[in-house]
Amino acid sequence: MSGCSCSCSNSILPSCLNCLCESSTPIVTCNTGYIFNYEELSIVTIEAGYPIPFNEPAITRGSISHNNLSAPEEIHIAETGLYEVNFYVNTEGISEIGILLSSSPATFPVTFSTIPTRLVYRKSVDGAVYGQALILVEEADSILYLILSSIDALHNITLTNAAVNASVMIEKVCDR
Repeated sequence: MSGCSCSCSNSILPSCLNCLCESSTPIVTCNTGYIFNYEELSIVTIEAGYPIPFNEPAITRGSISHNNLSAPEEIHIAETGLYEVNFYVNTEGISEIGILLSSSPATFPVTFSTIPTRLVYRKSVDGAVYGQALILVEEADSILYLILSSIDALHNITLTNAAVNASVMIEKVCDR
């Protein structure tokens, strides 16, 4: 409320929160997801240009969704807006990991030359890759993939019988 002033302590915190909100009941919206893959054994084979599957049940809210059984490689984003994406991938070798955003299910393999404006990548020589990006989702019902990318013929990577542990945190930062 305009012109509202109060002092806060643990005992009167609820009344202070009401003071900070326009209405007495705050409206909380949340568009976020934590999607992950945990492989203890070396059983995964992923070729360059193909997505990493996330085999565990995801924690999602709002416009973010994931089905680990029917489409484990797809992270669905139902609303347009600006999203922060953080990812971590640990493989058993050299890795180049990319974020791919598509308005429809993608056809694989993908390379930088086929979709240069929709791919962000990070490279590692020891298997651990961290990445962060702000992605503008311009079309509702888009699909985000985390892919093992191939920059060029010199870096044609295949993870054969590898333990691939990966996680993605995605959160809507603001509307378009």
